[in-house]
Amino acid sequence: MTLPYLTSELPGTGGMLRGRDDDFRVDEELPYTPSGAGDHVFVHIEKRGLTTLVAAQRLARALGVRERDIGIAGMKDRHAVTRQWMSMPPPVTPEQALALPADEALQVLAAERHNHKLRTGHVRANRFVLRVRGV
Repeated sequence: MTLPYLTSELPGTGGMLRGRDDDFRVDEELPYTPSGAGDHVFVHIEKRGLTTLVAAQRLARALGVRERDIGIAGMKDRHAVTRQWMSMPPPVTPEQALALPADEALQVLAAERHNHKLRTGHVRANRFVLRVRGV
């Protein structure tokens, strides 16, 4: 079943969406602030051109932890520049996370201790910026 467009009588605007990764930005917000104390380390990352799982794999390898022990609140687009939170298990320290070398695809922006692992769905909001080119 095909539904009619409400604006089918109007001309389109044209333009192109998501021609480049930086045309689409997503910023994940947690429903709480990391407490600053506890065994887990919440890391705020920026990734570009990577899936969330590939970013987690890279962090796990670099920090010497199992990928399954990393907490992820939500999956983010690969073809975008996204900022999101992940939690690292003990014995990772904030200093270790912040010392990871940044590259064009992945960088750690902040690292704070918290008393529990980040779980799927621990997201207050996802903020989006979408650039339309060629209009």
